[in-house]
Amino acid sequence: MPRKRPFGVTVLGVGFIATSLLQLTALLDLRHYRYLFQNWPGEFLLLRFAASWVMRILGIAAGLGLLAQDERARKAVLGLSWFTILTVYWKHPYDGFLRHVRYVNDMLDGLLEQLRISLPSLALWSCITTMVFEVACASVVLYYLTRPRIKAHFATPKR
Repeated sequence: MPRKRPFGVTVLGVGFIATSLLQLTALLDLRHYRYLFQNWPGEFLLLRFAASWVMRILGIAAGLGLLAQDERARKAVLGLSWFTILTVYWKHPYDGFLRHVRYVNDMLDGLLEQLRISLPSLALWSCITTMVFEVACASVVLYYLTRPRIKAHFATPKR
């Protein structure tokens, strides 16, 4: 009889699938993507865009693999987590946040500026908060999936 999947593995599997699908929706609008990263060279922008698609697809596959209790999926999630930590600034550059904040301010007819909110400061704190959150989440995933009990669970043959 197969061992019951740990609740944390289920949460991670569903989380990877859900967040990857949600992030894929943002990749459907290439115009907005180009707007956020307009100062990047065209080839680099397209490379980043393609890498974003690959990461989302890998996230969905890894999430499904975690739910299937596949050791390869556990290792893939570890790799995705390390990649996130190592490339967090590439993933969330300040200039993209600044453009997004300006975009939102324009959509709100200048409300943020009317409230005397500094758009560069808001962008900076949003950028820092997002990076800290991403690194913290990736670190928790690394810690959890490398715990001996969890590793042993994935090493157990499935029937």
